[in-house]
Amino acid sequence: MSRRKQRLAFDQVSEFDRGRIVVYTEIVDYLSVSARTVQRHLQQSGLSARRPLLGLPLMQNHRRLRRQWCDERRMWVAEWNEVVFTDESRICLQHQDGRIRVTRHCGERMLNSCVMHRHTAPAPGIMGFAAAIFQQDNARPHVARIVQRFFVNHQIELLPWPARSLDLSLIENMLSMVAQRLTQITPQLPHQINFGNVW
Repeated sequence: MSRRKQRLAFDQVSEFDRGRIVVYTEIVDYLSVSARTVQRHLQQSGLSARRPLLGLPLMQNHRRLRRQWCDERRMWVAEWNEVVFTDESRICLQHQDGRIRVTRHCGERMLNSCVMHRHTAPAPGIMGFAAAIFQQDNARPHVARIVQRFFVNHQIELLPWPARSLDLSLIENMLSMVAQRLTQITPQLPHQINFGNVW
């Protein structure tokens, strides 16, 4: 692991746990203990390497708007039948999926120190469009003026969506499951994958 990655992983652990890791690491150097022994001791202490929760950095205002959005729709039942969720998902076909691990205790998944903030720029992969359930998030293509004019001109009502709230979208979770299934298939050329069979 590069020094940079080690530092990133180290920054995501509490002061107390950092001390434990440093002690275990120094013991390894001093006693010539295997890495597996250190891993076993960390696990016995309740620490294990886990994937960080991906998320965008949220300001207090973002959190307030998300809570307000959820509170306003808490009692919706029949209303959800009238909403169509739309989203597109990029699925990485190569092994550059950013599977970084954070060392944390069980139940600490939502701690800010265990969240890896996402990069939102385009990257190569395949896109799958899912119109299974019509709500749009605030992605740049969705909020472009031309798109907004289209909705106004065609009198399409939009479900208001709080900023930086990808995790509120049901379709995001479903597309994540589809992506996991696609990674289990031996990668072929992108045009040869039958996306419909996985769906």
